[in-house]
Amino acid sequence: MLVLTRRVGENTVIGGNIHVSVLSIKGSQVRLGIIAPTSIRIQRLEMLARQALPLMPALASAADPADGSDPKERSHDVIDTRQPQASSSHS
Repeated sequence: MLVLTRRVGENTVIGGNIHVSVLSIKGSQVRLGIIAPTSIRIQRLEMLARQALPLMPALASAADPADGSDPKERSHDVIDTRQPQASSSHS
């Protein structure tokens, strides 16, 4: 795992086409902005764990936040503002 220290307004680029920006920090919460191609699926770990709950209960419990907050109540914080990429077709 690569661990980076960033301040509000600083950015990180992954693979040349994924940009991660620190938008704000309030207490223990960090708000990130992610710009990525629409072909890249971006999900929070606790949401993946929730989808896999019937198959892997241990993973779901490990992904729950330590503060005991309900991930459903925070799901509105995830906003996908990526624009669909124009598909190129060759005739």
